[in-house]
This record gives sequence, C-alpha cells and structure tokens, in this order.
Amino acid sequence: MERTVIFLHGYGVRGGFWSGFARAFARSEGGIFDRVLAPDLDMTDIDTLVETTTERIAEEAGRNGPVCLVGHSLGSAVGAVVARSLGEKSIRKLVCVATPFGGNSATGRGLTRFLVRHRLIPGFLARPRFFNRTPVYVQKAMFAKVVPETPALQDAAFAKTYFHTDLLDGELRVPSLVICSEADRVVPAAQSRALAARIGARLHLFEASERVGHDDFVAAPEVAPRVQSIISDFFS
Repeated sequence: MERTVIFLHGYGVRGGFWSGFARAFARSEGGIFDRVLAPDLDMTDIDTLVETTTERIAEEAGRNGPVCLVGHSLGSAVGAVVARSLGEKSIRKLVCVATPFGGNSATGRGLTRFLVRHRLIPGFLARPRFFNRTPVYVQKAMFAKVVPETPALQDAAFAKTYFHTDLLDGELRVPSLVICSEADRVVPAAQSRALAARIGARLHLFEASERVGHDDFVAAPEVAPRVQSIISDFFS
C-alpha cells in the first residue's frame, strides 16, 4: 500500500504554493512518502471548498489507504474539518500550520476589506505582513502568483467568526499537530493554540525571537527545513 501525503493550500494561492517544500517529502528526495500531492483546491466558496476537498481525500484514501494531511492557514482549517468528517479510516495524521480559529481579528476593517476586494494594496505594503525571513526575490515571486478569490470566499475571510470554529466541537480521532509562531502577523499564535486545545493536538510554537512569519514556514530557506523536519518526525 502506497503512503500518501496531501498538502492543502490557503487563501489567495494554489497548489504551487508548496512547490519545493512538498517535494522534500517524496521518497525519491529522501522523504517518507510514495505519493506527494499538492492539488489546486476549488475555492468557489467555503461549502464547495470543504465538500470537494473531502471528496477528493476520501477518494484517494479509498484507493491507497489512509493519507496524511498538511494544511497551511485556510487549508489547515479545511484539513481539520475533513479529518473530523472522515476520521482515522481515511486520515492517518493531520498537521495544521498557522491556523485561524475563533473570532476574526480582521472583522470590521471596512477600508481593509475594500482594498483587499479590489486588489488595491501594493505588494510592497502587503508582503511584510506575510514574511519576516524570506528573501525579497522569493516574496515577489510568490506574490506574483497570488490569485484573486471570489466575493463569496472574501466574505468568509471577513466573517465575525471563522467558519470552522463551531464545526470543530471537540477532540479529533486523528493524531494531530499544530504549528504556529508568535511572530505571525496574519494569524495570531493564540488562535492556533486555541485550535490545538480544542482538537487535542500536539503544539509546536516558534517563539517571537525566531521571527517566523505567516509564509516563512514554507518559503524561508532557514525555516522551511526545520518545519519539514518537525512534520516528518510527527509522521514517522
């Protein structure tokens, strides 16, 4: 039976977000998985995102046995909801990186919402919220691939409470790990810690002094290998 890991991207990006990070988990690259998947998710709206992702993962697990999931930001929230729905028969283990949870700190920022919807925030102003330790040329390359999301998904991003908060109503039956950083300016570490407590997950916290930003987990050359090692150890 093949061992499979599926990487779930977040808001504004697609599967290419994982790029070299995901490849490091392939057996051919010295990793521990026979199959490494980083699909483009259907981001039409939250319901569609959850339903189609659940269907795809259930189908993959039905063919090749239980899979491991790694999600970042919105993708990790979806991964947790999928794990709750499908359980241990389909999900071997779950890793949630920089996961929003609970009340939305962006709620009520009318100007910010307007600027995001119409893509009026210049990249040089937006990038510092997402990166601390990633080289500027990598930041620019990633921002050049940013995808405008639908109004329905944008509305969900600015909802008073994140969609999955009430859905995740107790400990998961799937072994889980939550990774977060005190220096994340997009998703406060307190939200990820609250998620870990709710679902009964193990927690790995990067201290503020380590300056790991929201996308540094995957993109920063000095950070990504550490995160890969933490995840590999958990899956092993």
